[in-house]
Amino acid sequence: MHAVDSILRRWKREPFPVSDAGDLFVRDPASASGLMTWIVLASVPALIVGLAANPSGLEAAFFAFVPVLLAALLVSLVIHVVFAFARNRVVDPAWFMHGWLFALLAPHDMSLVLVAGGIAFGVVFGSLIFGGSGRNIVSPALLGVVFTQLGYPDAFRSAEAGSGWQSVVGGETLPTEWLPVLIEQNAANVGSVSAAACLFGAIVLIAVGVASLRVIVGALAGAAIAAVYFSYSGDGSMPAALLPHWHWVLGSFAFCTAFILTDPSAQAVTRPGRWLYGALAGVLTVTIRVMNPDH
Repeated sequence: MHAVDSILRRWKREPFPVSDAGDLFVRDPASASGLMTWIVLASVPALIVGLAANPSGLEAAFFAFVPVLLAALLVSLVIHVVFAFARNRVVDPAWFMHGWLFALLAPHDMSLVLVAGGIAFGVVFGSLIFGGSGRNIVSPALLGVVFTQLGYPDAFRSAEAGSGWQSVVGGETLPTEWLPVLIEQNAANVGSVSAAACLFGAIVLIAVGVASLRVIVGALAGAAIAAVYFSYSGDGSMPAALLPHWHWVLGSFAFCTAFILTDPSAQAVTRPGRWLYGALAGVLTVTIRVMNPDH
């Protein structure tokens, strides 16, 4: 019943009992919940812009997104509760954030079976198998999406058709202006439509102390270094010829930099480590894009 009690306490905003046995210090689990709540709230503008910019219209996009979101949240909650019961621990407060971010990264037309399978794989093998938040080394939401895309690529092809990144991969010319793409682009998922909205969310997270500026700047710098290298060492074909500022706004780079890399439970804690963590993420993103543009 410890797992159920933890959920009810968070719902009613009640404090958790703190042990006073000797010098033992027990942290309040609600503090971690607060950090993850900020990540969810900061990503709401990206969701709103993504739904409003959908060619099918706001209402149709909303009703297509809600089932994906509810399925991801429900599966994430059930798995976290099962693990909490088995280990006699409180429910990891990250269950909501994992399901939320997965829904924003998944294609809007993904079947609910794949949604359930993807988020289940992500939370189990990306977090809970290591002991939960604070012990995982990757984002469960991102791992679940990557697992689904690699295992069931057909589920992504229809959503990616016509996206800004696929236009580049297809050899089409880039838009003449960068700023409109920063504000809005065709994307395979609802969270990546507006890099500007993701930038706003990142600023909010930095302002409230959830995100590290070093991680974000490191990711931008790493992507820039890799993009310049491939641009000058390649044959001039796309996407190797893309300059850094295009990599920053196309695809899901902005969303992942703002809301995946900044997850406090998975990022580095030292200052040099945060610079390196962000830079490596940026370099790897551009390298994978150039070596395997379909992913």
